[in-house]
Amino acid sequence: MQFSYNHPMRQFFTELRRRNVFKVAALYIVVAWLILQVTDVFMGILPLPEWTSHLIFLLLVIGFPLALIFAWAFEVTPEGIKREKEVDRERSITPMTGRKLDFWIIGVLAVALAYFAWEHDWSGEDEDLEAPPPVAETGGLKTIAVLPFVNISEDENNTYFSDGISEEILNVLVKVDGLRVTSRTSSFAFKDSDAGLPTIAQALKVDNVLEGSVRKSGNRVRITAQLIDVPSDSHLWSETYERELEDIFVIQKDISHSIVEALEATLGTATAAIADEQVRLTDNVEAYEAYLQGKYRLHNRGALGAEGLEEAKALFQQAIDGDPEFAEAWAGLGAVHVLYPGYANANREDSDPHAEAALNRAIELDPNSGEAYAALGLLRIHQWRWREADRTFATALRVDPDHEDIYVWYGILLTCVGKTQRARDVLLTAADKDPMSGIGAHWLADIYRNLGDMERSYTEAARSVELGTVTSVMGVYLYHLHKEQWDEATAALNRFGASLGIDSPWPELLLEATIDPQAIPAYDAQIRRILEDHPSFYYGWMYFDLDDTELLLDVIEEYTARGNTISMMYRVWEPQLTALRNHPRFKALMQEVGLIDYWRETGWPDLCRQSTDELVCD
Repeated sequence: MQFSYNHPMRQFFTELRRRNVFKVAALYIVVAWLILQVTDVFMGILPLPEWTSHLIFLLLVIGFPLALIFAWAFEVTPEGIKREKEVDRERSITPMTGRKLDFWIIGVLAVALAYFAWEHDWSGEDEDLEAPPPVAETGGLKTIAVLPFVNISEDENNTYFSDGISEEILNVLVKVDGLRVTSRTSSFAFKDSDAGLPTIAQALKVDNVLEGSVRKSGNRVRITAQLIDVPSDSHLWSETYERELEDIFVIQKDISHSIVEALEATLGTATAAIADEQVRLTDNVEAYEAYLQGKYRLHNRGALGAEGLEEAKALFQQAIDGDPEFAEAWAGLGAVHVLYPGYANANREDSDPHAEAALNRAIELDPNSGEAYAALGLLRIHQWRWREADRTFATALRVDPDHEDIYVWYGILLTCVGKTQRARDVLLTAADKDPMSGIGAHWLADIYRNLGDMERSYTEAARSVELGTVTSVMGVYLYHLHKEQWDEATAALNRFGASLGIDSPWPELLLEATIDPQAIPAYDAQIRRILEDHPSFYYGWMYFDLDDTELLLDVIEEYTARGNTISMMYRVWEPQLTALRNHPRFKALMQEVGLIDYWRETGWPDLCRQSTDELVCD
């Protein structure tokens, strides 16, 4: 059907065009889209509530018809905005207004296209990390490992200082173009090792090694460092520095410059200048010493446990008291608050607000703090803010792709939400970047167990134990349990109990309860008695192998109520736990912690799918 020129509908559309209603609609839609994208970015950075983005979307939807009504009913004139019916057609400037709107639409579209390009692979960045994070290629790069400097001070307690000097030099070198620097965890795995440099270089996949020693006496420090080309067994550079402690940052910069110049002269490395701000963390020497001591305890939390984290918390606070703008100390304090409840088996309601405040302050002082963003992502998992955790880890990788914790902690997120294949890819990337990480091997063992590959799970768990992560004895136990190797399983449990200082027959009771469901009540009663004297006892994982789904769900809910979601979610995706995943209480719990909504938005876990309104899991 064709409309005549005077048809009312045709006249209506003509009037819509004359009044620029279509152009206002187009401009509104593009601007609204940009507002939503900006909101999406800031949701991962600022401590905004989950409903913020929904509220903004709702307001934009409500505003759309209002904008169209305004464009229809009002007109811009040289005298200001007037009602359209009050404007003489001959004096109307709607064509001029339309041309201005055209320019606005073109400008806003250009901004939108630029944002779209930045957000997707055209910029090399993927906010949601749907593909495995790339591992940096070593071809064309010079490789170096910074081994922990040896503490030769009379005071053996100065080890924190020698470790800190090594780590800060490493942190400077990481920022130099043309160098691939082995992560701290992997380099420090050879601390006090008798292995020769060729063995260490082969394990770390590097050609060059920096080693040295530190002697600290009062306010005087003497540092000796040497750079070795391992394949040729030749010294590229060596130097000794003896200065006052106030000059420690100058020493670090001098050492870093000398290393870069030696590599450039000997190997042709193209490097960038090392800026002062890449070295100097604070002007307060006492604050710096407290910071180094806090970092030492944070890094060694696997051996020191909750008590070590308590000490780290006090030391980071001491550093902040000495220099309130010490960004790295704020990041360290925030990380301790995030990690402490998991090590102490404590309620998170006391620690989370402190973690939030410290990490936000660290980011405010240093927007490129990968450490702060990584810890914030881990905090978001505990807060059940899953989508924000995704975005925060993406930001962490963008600002500091070499930070050692990001890949492992992002792998933990994927493990908890049941995206097991993707978690394996991310954790393998972490292992490639940081091959000597006991924590990384620990989570790889869990992932392989979730994939049903018990042999690889055992290999990673045993390797993790060898690298100093005592809790990975649990993975060794689960392998022997799977193989029905009772003596080896008992030995693994006793080793775990001994590491916690628990003198109790619980290992034998656990194995008995695993074999005979009639023994479960006695075992559960024993665990409750242990908790009276050892409230930090990490016991939840032991209930997954008992033939009592209701009791297991009780324990999962206990952990969830304390906010320790990670402590339970990593095991619910094991192949044999189909009955648990399909239990109504489990599905209700997934709804409570926000995972159902997260899965609807990002895709279902590997073992589950949605059938009508039901969550069905294999």
